[in-house]
Amino acid sequence: MSRPDRPWPRYHVVLTVDGEERPLRNFIHEAFGGAVLGLVRALKDCEDAEEVELHIRPADVKAPDGGA
Repeated sequence: MSRPDRPWPRYHVVLTVDGEERPLRNFIHEAFGGAVLGLVRALKDCEDAEEVELHIRPADVKAPDGGA
């Protein structure tokens, strides 16, 4: 629900899948932004996090640099 004292969406999320940026609806900005930022801010020394970069890949897929 939008409130006049806050912008909607409250978060700006960029989703890139296999190198291609995907468009997101406002609800998804809110869901991803709130969930990820909430989890990160719960971590020690991350309470004031303003920007988070997260990369996710299945465990059985090697990283592009050949690492774990």
